[in-house]
Amino acid sequence: MRIQRGWTMGIGAVLLLLLSGCNIWLLFLPDVPFDATGTYSGTWEGVVTGSEDSVNACALTLQLRQDVGASNLERLKVEGEITLNFTCASLMAQLGEIGLPKTLKLGMTGVMTPAGQLLLGSLEGSEDLSVVVGIDAQGDDADGDGYMDALTGDFVLYIEVPEYPRIDISGTLTVMREGEGGE
Repeated sequence: MRIQRGWTMGIGAVLLLLLSGCNIWLLFLPDVPFDATGTYSGTWEGVVTGSEDSVNACALTLQLRQDVGASNLERLKVEGEITLNFTCASLMAQLGEIGLPKTLKLGMTGVMTPAGQLLLGSLEGSEDLSVVVGIDAQGDDADGDGYMDALTGDFVLYIEVPEYPRIDISGTLTVMREGEGGE
């Protein structure tokens, strides 16, 4: 009898907290290891499918936003823009005749896992150019200030231009924070 009464009181207490507006379930949401908000610059490199030549050290910039103070799963959401540079010599040697723009800025969205892994993607297209970008990379807060300092990982890029076969590039990216904490 005493055990049954304890369970009933425990369930009643939880229901009372939930009904009174206390968001106890927030205690079980994963926390983020750091804030990814900021501007990051670095390079991407990879291999164009069907080619044995590598694309080396093409510039890229990431501008990311994250609301780590959100009281729900929104704190795991990461948004921003990626600016890809297509003027590196190794890429121009392989794809120069296609007429890619010198730079391409795309919106990105994704999530950060509780371990600091970022999964970001973009899909944009027009009659002249369609692009898909995917990033699966690990963030790092090397100085412990609560902001991501670097991002390193895998990168895929698919480009479709009319009258040319689809271009598939897979490789890696490495970017570092510009400025200090959250700028």
